[in-house]
Amino acid sequence: MGSGYELVPGTPDIRMDAIGFLDDDNYPFINVTVQINKNSLIYRTDFERRFAEVEIDVRIVDSETSESRSFQETFIINDPSQRLGEGLYFVFTEDYEINPGEHIVTVTVTDKTSDKRTVRQDRSYIFNPDNPQTNITAIRMSGLNPLIDPDNFSVISTYDVPSINDSLLFTFLVSNQFDDRPITLRMRLLRFQADRAPALPLSARDPSPNSLPFVGFRLRNPEVLKDFTKVISEKGSFPQEIILKRPEDGNYRFEVTIDTKEQGGDRTLFRARDFSVKSTNYPHILSAREMAAPLVYLMSRNEHRNLMSIEHPDSLKMAVDRFWLSNLPPNQARATIEMFYERVEQANMFFSSFKEGWKTDMGRVYIMFGPPISVEPTHNQMIWAYTFDLNDPLYNIRFRRTRPPSEFFPFDHYVVQRSPEFFSLEYQQQQRWLQGLMR
Repeated sequence: MGSGYELVPGTPDIRMDAIGFLDDDNYPFINVTVQINKNSLIYRTDFERRFAEVEIDVRIVDSETSESRSFQETFIINDPSQRLGEGLYFVFTEDYEINPGEHIVTVTVTDKTSDKRTVRQDRSYIFNPDNPQTNITAIRMSGLNPLIDPDNFSVISTYDVPSINDSLLFTFLVSNQFDDRPITLRMRLLRFQADRAPALPLSARDPSPNSLPFVGFRLRNPEVLKDFTKVISEKGSFPQEIILKRPEDGNYRFEVTIDTKEQGGDRTLFRARDFSVKSTNYPHILSAREMAAPLVYLMSRNEHRNLMSIEHPDSLKMAVDRFWLSNLPPNQARATIEMFYERVEQANMFFSSFKEGWKTDMGRVYIMFGPPISVEPTHNQMIWAYTFDLNDPLYNIRFRRTRPPSEFFPFDHYVVQRSPEFFSLEYQQQQRWLQGLMR
């Protein structure tokens, strides 16, 4: 499972991935990849150049011996607004020699201008090449982006996969401890049923407890898209690379299993990489279709259905522009449009799950009303206060978590407690957006 965004405003937005491998001489190492969103950094000016300075600290702890090693490097990152075509992410990747076993990898990225930092942690396991046990390492996923680098795959460290990637590469290591007992790898690509629709109005009926909008994601009875096997007959460790065409938008798992009963064992080895294919530039909003989709919160259903039926990107962009400019006062148009799509992108980073963050209940409330004055969390509930009167039922919006997170459902899925009383409040917010009154 890739990491989420977990963005805290004002801190570096990073994702990390740590995977154990063996090199060509059979020595174990961990590859650590860190992606830094350039737009989350604070830039300063030195003569004619705007740049950010970041410090990346990698700490690797051997789980068995508690031996710890730290590595630190500092990088200068140019302002992406001044260097078009460089990409939105700075990517750091490095290999570190390790002993076999499990390791805890902690990455700290510090923005040297603001002195704000972000910490991420991952676990990595690599087996002993001198005493190979039948096993599988964690699975790394990479994507091929034909617009940025059509010849090389880039590591994807998040659960989310932008659909601009046209192929996916799954890399892992398999070991076989016997030279006379082959093992069979069974690999499958599964598609899970999940709620992918934009959040309903706050005044709509609450979803029923067994409905897809309520549970969000169903792990049972997935659709099997690919199912194939590979036999390894020799003793030793063998790197595996599986390339698959990127599937359409949805929620997936690539899994590998080995039944050790073939070798006289009594267990099934299992590794999986869960992921979700989302819009082309996710979590960013750049294309006409990405700009049109969130307008469902400001339009009637029929208006939005007609808008999304426009297939040609240029025609769709013109229709989006017409919608905004026909409603907004000229002196408020640019600021309002920028604020709206900034909130959509922030919702993607704050609330991304099995569907785009802007489509979640929290994403809808965040876009329409902005950040709450305060947040009151309890065990399975959360209250967003938009007033200092905590007894006001209208301006204290309540969410409840419908199921606890788990290894294969690592989402905090909160559903808003809807009420017909929200109709006038949400209508007022829609009008404030369309009149350019949002601040």
